[in-house]
Amino acid sequence: MNSTLAGTEEGLVGYWNFDDGTAKDLTTNGNDGEFKGDASIIEVPLAIIEIGNYKFVDPTKLDFENPEEVEAAVNALIQQLSQDPDANVRVSSAAALGQIGKEAAAAIPALTRAFQDQNYNVRISAVDALKSIGTSEAIKATEDAIPPLVEIQQDNNVPAGFHHSATRALNTKIF
Repeated sequence: MNSTLAGTEEGLVGYWNFDDGTAKDLTTNGNDGEFKGDASIIEVPLAIIEIGNYKFVDPTKLDFENPEEVEAAVNALIQQLSQDPDANVRVSSAAALGQIGKEAAAAIPALTRAFQDQNYNVRISAVDALKSIGTSEAIKATEDAIPPLVEIQQDNNVPAGFHHSATRALNTKIF
């Protein structure tokens, strides 16, 4: 389910969306609330959304002034990059770490291990992430990526798109 409630759904006891700045119950049940003291409604964009075992991280919404939030996001992404069976999740995790940039330096070992991933997209995304992190340690780690990328280029069983991506990753300037 990915839709906004109306307040008329069967069995719904109360619904408060706070869109109008109040705690008015939008059902017909009249379970209105009220704010006490200096309570107010503020809009906070979520950088980390948990659904089941997955943590979805939107690096554009991270509060880089909050080191705990950044660390939590980086740790969640490292875990997914290292352990998730879905290659798309691993690719997305590497890409998000790259978007976070130098604050994702703790992910360098996991990104380096990702060079050995069975999925070529994960390998290439890990290299791109390290380049985006851009610390001297990350740049040094990209040197370890050269053999796996050359392997992709030389493997005739690898689809052409991966050859192109590996070549791009090898040729992209790090500085």
